[in-house]
Amino acid sequence: MLKTFIVGILLGLAGAAAVYLTQEPLYESKSKLLVRYVLDRSAVYPFENQLGTAGRGGEAVMNTEMEILTSRDLAVDVAEVIGADRLLPDVGEPVTAVEASGMVVKGLTVNAGRGSNVLHVSFASGEPELARDVLRELVTAYFDRHLDIHQLRGRHHPSAKLERGAERAGFE
Repeated sequence: MLKTFIVGILLGLAGAAAVYLTQEPLYESKSKLLVRYVLDRSAVYPFENQLGTAGRGGEAVMNTEMEILTSRDLAVDVAEVIGADRLLPDVGEPVTAVEASGMVVKGLTVNAGRGSNVLHVSFASGEPELARDVLRELVTAYFDRHLDIHQLRGRHHPSAKLERGAERAGFE
């Protein structure tokens, strides 16, 4: 009985030591983002009145912001800045930002507390500098995208879309 107990303890310690020695350390960078509000633009853009008010509550706003943070196109933007080769150094062949964006999405965690207007964002990586740099760039890209979407500036503004369409059609 005592022998079995001691053997069990030794096997448990050996297993724990094996996991500890073979497991790559994981570094995590964390950030909290305050989502203050999203302006109602229906007075400026009448087409939004036709959409109704469904989904305009706090939970819907937080879900929208979480979708922006976890979107593939935001991850691609981050991968372009950080560098695909830095995100996927062991591949051996050239990788694109689209391929490397999978690592951004994989290491990303976004949560919102119920009834809270704070988003908890973290990025985990085996390299501490990479975890820090990816999260910093993700937050920066998120704020830019947030403004593009909610304040209709930049490439998401209707006039910008018309200008791009006119350029493609050959107009000045």
